[in-house]
Amino acid sequence: MGIVTTYMFIPLLLLIILMGCERTAETIQIAGTLVDSIQKINIEDVTVELYTRKIENGIYSANYDLASSINTSADGRFSFELSNRTWASIKLFFLKEGYFNWEYEIEGDILKRDMGIDEVYNMQAKAWLQFSIKNGSPTDSNDLFDFRLLNAPDNCQECCSSDNNTYLGMLVNEDFICLAIGHQDVIVQWNKIKADVQTGGTDRFFASAFDTTLIEYVY
Repeated sequence: MGIVTTYMFIPLLLLIILMGCERTAETIQIAGTLVDSIQKINIEDVTVELYTRKIENGIYSANYDLASSINTSADGRFSFELSNRTWASIKLFFLKEGYFNWEYEIEGDILKRDMGIDEVYNMQAKAWLQFSIKNGSPTDSNDLFDFRLLNAPDNCQECCSSDNNTYLGMLVNEDFICLAIGHQDVIVQWNKIKADVQTGGTDRFFASAFDTTLIEYVY
């Protein structure tokens, strides 16, 4: 009789385990760690927003809806619980003052296949470059100065450009400020014509994160 009871207990135990697995699979974990890509440190107090794009009646929604928002912990960690359904895609937005905002899109099939994600996400600190360009005496109408950044940030409308900045003539006295990636060298390639003599070179300036670096050329 004890043997029969044991055999009856085993299927019941398996059923309980399977039911527990089904309950666990009701949600998907969306987690990660935010890291400063240059300084290699975890970033706390980053606002992380989770946006979802649904599939309704087999039709992909065109819009993303804000599902939740949290801030990273002292070690740069965040975690969301998302219902385990078929999503078209999700987006994570990362926002923190002094850093470039960033977004990351995850396709729905990846979520379904991996049953959630836990990744390291890199953010880049902002720095400001203040350029001061002046034509020193003696001046001539043929004086020319041009420069460009060899490592300007990509896909950033507010950032310093890699395009040539050209100044021609006698009365040159210009200052402007633009954004760059902080905590790294900025490489400036320049060329000038002064008194009909042409010279050029390449300079490096360290752009401190969260600060303004003055880059001055008097030619």
